[in-house]
Amino acid sequence: MAAISQGVVVNFLATLATVIGGIVTARGLGVGGRGIVAALIALPTFVSFVATAGLPSALIYEARKNPSAASPLFGAALLLGLLIGLMATAATWLYTPRMLATLPADLVATGRLLAAFAFAGILSNVGVAALQAAGQFSACNAIRLAQPLLQLAGLAALETCGHLEPVPIAILTLAAGLPGLLWSLAWMARRQLPQRSELACALRRLTNYASRAAGGELVVGMTSQIDKVIVVGLFAPEALGLYVVAMSLSRVLAIIPSAVVPVLFPSTAGRAECEVMNLTSRAAAMTALCVAAGAVALGALGPWLLALFYGAEFAHADVAFRLLLAEAAVSAVAQVLAQAFMALNRPVLAGLQQVLGVAVAIALLYALAPHWGINGAALALLIAAMVRLASIYGCFTAIGTGMPHLTAHFGPNLLLLRSMAASRLPTCFGRMPP
Repeated sequence: MAAISQGVVVNFLATLATVIGGIVTARGLGVGGRGIVAALIALPTFVSFVATAGLPSALIYEARKNPSAASPLFGAALLLGLLIGLMATAATWLYTPRMLATLPADLVATGRLLAAFAFAGILSNVGVAALQAAGQFSACNAIRLAQPLLQLAGLAALETCGHLEPVPIAILTLAAGLPGLLWSLAWMARRQLPQRSELACALRRLTNYASRAAGGELVVGMTSQIDKVIVVGLFAPEALGLYVVAMSLSRVLAIIPSAVVPVLFPSTAGRAECEVMNLTSRAAAMTALCVAAGAVALGALGPWLLALFYGAEFAHADVAFRLLLAEAAVSAVAQVLAQAFMALNRPVLAGLQQVLGVAVAIALLYALAPHWGINGAALALLIAAMVRLASIYGCFTAIGTGMPHLTAHFGPNLLLLRSMAASRLPTCFGRMPP
């Protein structure tokens, strides 16, 4: 709870910085300019999420299961990350012109240069996974917070210098993660270098788990980014700007699962089935309570918030915003519950429910978005999230673990939240490990 509490605070501050940065960008560029920024960064961000193909989860699981072999596993993961990064960057460079076909030629050329950030993103995923595997949650939180703060500082500098334009903002958005990447790589470099025999064994163990988790990890990245990639080709920059703003503000609810998952998976990996199910159910119940309250509050204030923060022209995204809030709440619970499959060494099941969810999302995006615009895209994601949550419960039944009983934990979690708010939260940070 101390680690999760710290993660919630850090995620809140990071999300606040991201929202403020989005407000500055939207007000400075307008709807069309905000859409151009989203188009330029969409593919490098998407590729950096999907190309790791199960490697972060494999590193966390194997290192937590065998702490004495952590150093060889870190070296093997970094080697795999370098190879994957080179191939993914080349693929991004080749596909960029097709994806940005509706933009001017100079912006397409800029988009191809930004493909290099896909390589940096992949290495960053490996570095953060190594820190999580070592229990360095405070360091992970520091890296997570540094990126939006650096981005916000950069936006302030661009506005002061009069260069608040789409291309500099796109470069700044992607480059803000480089300091965290360098820090995590330096931390890994201080570990003891593995011998060749140890490296070969670590590579086999990582690839064994990663090959089974690859489908799930691939689809996780697709679930979080595929809508942006698809709508870039479906919407004009103005509509894309509205959609991105509604999506960005609705992701405030992601504060909770983003704090829970990095702690839950390393804490349950390799444990007995009853312990995994109990801890996962408790965490999912806590997540459900928090995101439901947040969704109701934000949904009631939706149009007012959009107009106040981003400008009157963005208030037209209120329906899409409410739909995306509901989708974020359902996805948060599903994301936490899915960690049980990873901890029980059943990553294939986690992949299956992810594949089903993203398949439904892609099909519905192409079916609904052309007719209903951004509202259709938001509805497609909500339906896909509900299908994914239902499939997770079906997978629990299939493996015989029984259903997670979230309602049984609602009362104890409410008491825990009240207790932490009254006295414990300020002391949680003092008990955090270095």
